[in-house]
Amino acid sequence: MRVIGAGPDYYDSALRYGRDEHVVLIREKNRVMSDKDAVKVGFMASHLTNLTISRLDGRPVNRMHWYNDKRFRTDDYLTHTISTVTVYLCGKRYSGIRAETEVEYNSRATVSKPLSFLWNEDALTKWMAERGHAVAMERPLWGNTTAATSLADFFRPTDVNEKLLAHMMENRITVATHNRLRNGPFTKEEEVWRVNGDDLKAVQFYLVLDAFQAFQTISQWVANLALPGRDMVEITDDRVKIHKAGFDVKTSFRKGPSGK
Repeated sequence: MRVIGAGPDYYDSALRYGRDEHVVLIREKNRVMSDKDAVKVGFMASHLTNLTISRLDGRPVNRMHWYNDKRFRTDDYLTHTISTVTVYLCGKRYSGIRAETEVEYNSRATVSKPLSFLWNEDALTKWMAERGHAVAMERPLWGNTTAATSLADFFRPTDVNEKLLAHMMENRITVATHNRLRNGPFTKEEEVWRVNGDDLKAVQFYLVLDAFQAFQTISQWVANLALPGRDMVEITDDRVKIHKAGFDVKTSFRKGPSGK
């Protein structure tokens, strides 16, 4: 698969091992879709409306903002915000969490990793526990194409319905991303979706699909848009197979000293 247009993105690293010149992904830097238009055709941004946060020590949570994003303060004068990130990729929907920590002007604390993207329940639970808090759900959470009943359901990828799949194919939509805090939590600016952009790396989507998996998935999708029913594009380079198996190409298969 060749890639032209905006970029780069994290899965481009797979291009070094060969590509099919007849399969072309066109990235579009400025293609956006309003949230209103997205809803009309079936795209749905994830929500945290029904997610509850509690302190591990039982004391009241110092809330600052509490609707689609959750913002709270800890005793060390750090402000923590969790919001949602939604990715539609090749006919599947993925829900994630954007977790951010800001140092307030009167805090002496330091933050080594101010921004994280969390793509599973364990990662979210760990992030909250490190800040002395826990998460739970009172009522079904808006997550995938149907209301999720647990955090596991929220993070579980789902196939889009036939109507939306047809729309994505007809309009050549390979990827669409929605980052709820792109314009800030209190802005009146309309939320938008980025379409066929290069921001999968920015939302750390490599935690969901590694570069090789993402490249294969997108290659198959793009090939099928051009030639429905075409076989999946395979990476056959032995170096890639070795790397994916967890070995080092330079050292893993060297013959050691015989000892004689």
